[in-house]
Amino acid sequence: MIDLWYRAGIRKVAELRVPSDSTLVTFDGLNILEHRFYLIIFSVKNTSSSSSDYYLFVNGDLNKANYYCQTLVSSGIEISANRYNLPLVAYLSSLSNALCEIILGLDPDYHPRYHVRCTRYVSNVANVLYSGSYYAPVSNVTRLDFQSSATNAIGRGSRIIIFGAMV
Repeated sequence: MIDLWYRAGIRKVAELRVPSDSTLVTFDGLNILEHRFYLIIFSVKNTSSSSSDYYLFVNGDLNKANYYCQTLVSSGIEISANRYNLPLVAYLSSLSNALCEIILGLDPDYHPRYHVRCTRYVSNVANVLYSGSYYAPVSNVTRLDFQSSATNAIGRGSRIIIFGAMV
């Protein structure tokens, strides 16, 4: 699949394998205008003893109230939906993991918007969809921050890969 992306002009922009349990991971020096959009692989494990939300902030604005999110969760035969005033991209209970694909782009008015497809847990798989936005238009997205609500819940070995279009 990566070979197909490469042929389509998709290139890796940044990658990090988290070296130690962390609460905040920052990618600086990005340029969404140059890359058109970002496809982000967020492979996260929560090694903490607490459940945690995971947030995606743009351009250093860590104020959660400036973001909006809608979720749709399916687990077994149950489906639930919620709306949050947060930049939510994942949720994990303690000692669990998830694989999430995040598409981040700018709408025609330059508001950052994202869509997430996330599969969490192993034996009791749950599929989660997230859609979110940032309240204000921006001239560019140059920085992304991934933050856990629980201390050090971005566990050692978690991996974040950012791809963008090179056209």
